[in-house]
Amino acid sequence: MQRSILVTLIAAAVGGVLYLVFRDKGVKPEEASAIVAAVKKEVVPATTITAGSGDTAFHVVISHRGAGLQNVLLDSAQYAQKDRLHTLSARAQQLAKSGLIDPTKFVPGPYDLVETWSPGYYPFQVQVRKLEWTDKARTMERLVRAVRDIEVGKEGVTVGAAQAGDLVIQAGDRLVIDGAGEWAIATATDTAVTLAPAAPIAAGGPGGPAVAAAAAPVGKNVGKIVRRGTPAEQWAKDTNFTVVASSPKDVTLVWPNPSRDRSDLFIERTWEARDGYHVEHAIRVRNLSVDALQAEYSVVLNGWVDPWAEAPGMFTPPIKHWAPACHVGGTKTEEAFSSLLGEETREVAVEGKVEWFALNSQYFLLAAIFDGEEGIAGLCRMTAAENGVIAAEFTPTSMKPQEGSAAACVPEWLPAEHRNGRLTCAEAMKTLGVDDTHLDRASLDRAVTAFTGDRDQAAKLRAMVEGHARFTQNPGLVFTVFAGPKELKALESTRASLVGTLDFWYVGFLAKPMLWLLKVIHDGIGSWWIAIFLLTVIVRGVMFPLTHKQAVQMQKMQDLKPELDEIQKKHGADKQRLQQEMLNLYKRAGVNPLGGCFPILLQMPVYIALYRCIYSAVDLYQAPLFGWVYDMTQPDPYYILPVLLGVFMLLQQRFMPASPGADPLQQKIIQYVMPAMFSVFMLVLPAGLVFYIFVSTAIGVGQSYWIKKKFGGKLTPSRGKA
Repeated sequence: MQRSILVTLIAAAVGGVLYLVFRDKGVKPEEASAIVAAVKKEVVPATTITAGSGDTAFHVVISHRGAGLQNVLLDSAQYAQKDRLHTLSARAQQLAKSGLIDPTKFVPGPYDLVETWSPGYYPFQVQVRKLEWTDKARTMERLVRAVRDIEVGKEGVTVGAAQAGDLVIQAGDRLVIDGAGEWAIATATDTAVTLAPAAPIAAGGPGGPAVAAAAAPVGKNVGKIVRRGTPAEQWAKDTNFTVVASSPKDVTLVWPNPSRDRSDLFIERTWEARDGYHVEHAIRVRNLSVDALQAEYSVVLNGWVDPWAEAPGMFTPPIKHWAPACHVGGTKTEEAFSSLLGEETREVAVEGKVEWFALNSQYFLLAAIFDGEEGIAGLCRMTAAENGVIAAEFTPTSMKPQEGSAAACVPEWLPAEHRNGRLTCAEAMKTLGVDDTHLDRASLDRAVTAFTGDRDQAAKLRAMVEGHARFTQNPGLVFTVFAGPKELKALESTRASLVGTLDFWYVGFLAKPMLWLLKVIHDGIGSWWIAIFLLTVIVRGVMFPLTHKQAVQMQKMQDLKPELDEIQKKHGADKQRLQQEMLNLYKRAGVNPLGGCFPILLQMPVYIALYRCIYSAVDLYQAPLFGWVYDMTQPDPYYILPVLLGVFMLLQQRFMPASPGADPLQQKIIQYVMPAMFSVFMLVLPAGLVFYIFVSTAIGVGQSYWIKKKFGGKLTPSRGKA
């Protein structure tokens, strides 16, 4: 019976190994190129900015739709993306083949922190909740198609193909024909429209007298297509931003297009890439009308995880996928995709002083950090959807209405024909003799007094500059984006609380100094496997007094085995007398039966901390170990290290003294099956972790062998039979 149980356990361990080696891994890498070639992508204009140099360089691609992040590409060769298409779940692979999932996100290339592929789900989308003037009837007009030949026929109206800057024609847009009137568009394609049967609202262009039902003039005409509506209505239909200023490191985008559209409202977004994986970002709403404007919005940081991926288990590598996180009121809250789906509302919300909100993964971080120690008052929501989209959303608690500033100066990017005679802010300040650092009342009083021109002109200039001052004092939503690897120094220099995104578990107080020491050794030697080896040796050396005491106690117990066997034979029927005689023997021999356990308990936090240190260190990400192991954060591709570890664990068990009085079957399970099972568990762990455990085990084998040779039979002198 005992032999059959032992054989069954060994067979289970071997079966687990075979499963891991031969299990189906989905699409093969060579099939990925065919899948990518079969998918057609929607092309959306974008602008790229960059910062850093060499291995610390990164490119940030800003989509013109919504002005969110299309890509954040890390240039370091260490982080280069290997083919991941075959690692997706079977369902995700099917969707990639059909084009519903963009396979280009998973093919070789620079590491991209942006996991989403649809413009509507790009990170840092602005979700408008309210956008209206106090005069709610006030509208804005957007130019959908520029002036060109319009062919009106019996079958419909041909408007020609779209040109650069044109919007997508939608139902409800207005076709304006010069000198003839305007008509509502019922349906539209890229090159043709059909008109609604209702009468035009005016003849002779906007503002003309109303007329009875009339048909558009047949033949070639000159005109345009426009879209009218409130700001909120316009935003709901189109969020295309226009680049108004750019350089290699920064870009400014504005909605709506200031060179084409007639509007007193503009949303301005600026992105500036800086060294250290930082991107400075600001969202500003400009109100150039006479009416106050109420603008309420939130910022959504979107990401994606494979919703059909198998849940982490015994044979799944311990990888931390992207998860939304919020740091509110001094406390970090993070929710995994699976836990959010388990919520009834599929969201977790935290309200208070928001210091930062982020998407966090095992080695990389995409976070928005607010200035100030306490952050900004608001609501931080973490959400998940069945399609795999996860999000961290920030909504400010209070957004005050902006006063009308029709008399204010205008930004430099507003074309002269749309300024209504107003100067740009740079022109107004230069003419009045002030700058951005001298906009207070006293400075403006002195400037007006010193102004040598007309008094009315001075008053107008002052009004323009005061409007600019009000805008600069309410700069909108400003934050720093950290988009890069979770290097300990980089996180600490950005914001101390970001260190909490490193998954050190409860042993961070030990793991952080270990990580520091690991990097110091590597920087001096230049080899990760030697650094891990030396760190393990150092830790084992520090723990040597405890491990030595443990081993000596176990050897003493082994030396007492003959006498314990005699006591077992003599008093086996009387359990109480048996326990008493055993305790007497331990006392005479100076042996503590629990002495081997206590040192192990003290060592466990150290070993766990070293595990978390190697598990969380981005410095080891895709870094080669040695020989056949090209990425120490991935399992050993040939399972050599786990097998060697099993062999050394078997040796360790052979050298370890057996517990007196232990059941023979239990001893065999511990001696043979446990090393095999432990090797199976190691098959899916990162090779760097397995190497650390292997080195530690090898040192333990040497220590056990030395103690057995030196002290075996000598620690407890013979005292005769009990």
